Amino acid sequence: MLAPVNHILPLTTIERERALPVAGNVVAKLNQKVSPTDVIAEATWAREHVLIDVARALSISSNAADRLLRVKEGDKVAEGSEIAISKGIIPHTIRAPRSGRVVAAGGGQVLMETGETTVELKAGLPGTVVQIVPYRGAVIRTVGALVQGTWVTGALKPAY
Repeated sequence: MLAPVNHILPLTTIERERALPVAGNVVAKLNQKVSPTDVIAEATWAREHVLIDVARALSISSNAADRLLRVKEGDKVAEGSEIAISKGIIPHTIRAPRSGRVVAAGGGQVLMETGETTVELKAGLPGTVVQIVPYRGAVIRTVGALVQGTWVTGALKPAY
């Protein structure tokens, strides 16, 4: 099957936006020359989220659990630190299963981001930074050949 659209330009100006999947820090500067391996932006990304259901663990209502929380949104917590402590004759302590950051706390639950890693966005092509995309990346301009088209494998043929 032939592709319905294709473009072949032997010499043209190419602009590509390179962006992080989450908000981060753009390190490239406007009009900076970049190579494909240059880092233009970076962000901290949590690989995993952990939901701690304090109300269920303590067998109390969500409102009562909210009053017992010892953490709030944005707090960084170490593994084993106290998330909530129940009151009574025999107090129970809910502890953080891993180190991380509290994303949300309320409704009797605590949501944490754990396993942070740094994501680096590389330029991917040689050129000049012509626009900064705040907190995400940049637009890079270069000159080169452009071959653009559609590839159809025929895998979507109906089965009779």
